[in-house]
Amino acid sequence: DERFPVIKEGKTKGSFFGFSVALHHQTEGSRKYLLLTGAPKEKANSLPNVNETGTIYSCPITTETTDCSRMDLVSTTNPSEMVEGMWLGVTVASQRDHPAGRVLACGHRYVKIIQGGNEEQRRMTGKCYVRGNDLTYDPNDLWQEYNYEVCKPTFDIEYEGMCNIG
Repeated sequence: DERFPVIKEGKTKGSFFGFSVALHHQTEGSRKYLLLTGAPKEKANSLPNVNETGTIYSCPITTETTDCSRMDLVSTTNPSEMVEGMWLGVTVASQRDHPAGRVLACGHRYVKIIQGGNEEQRRMTGKCYVRGNDLTYDPNDLWQEYNYEVCKPTFDIEYEGMCNIG
């Protein structure tokens, strides 16, 4: 809206805050509209040996420029994945037109590490996270329980290559 612009600022300079944006209608808990914005180069939050993962921010629609809250989607890591530089927040989407619509956030540079005999394969498969309408994680929601990897690395290299090509 040109007469009443909503301007928000990121927490970290150079985080690409605002790279992706989605309008979300929260109907569970408190009812409100939110701007969800990706910051794909945001610093990691309390992860050992990880400096930068990217993140999503939830911003109320207000005139305040610094009232966005970080959604920490990457809370743990394991040896079979590489989240450093995954660019989480490059994609953000909301099912805002559906009652209790969910939120999706993706990082296309997520790497799955596969051990095979004496060698290690690193496959950049990408990964998406789903959260409920109130932006929280619900382990009973099957859509949230599964971490969506765009190209599953359990298939052979030709299949994955075709998947990555599009």
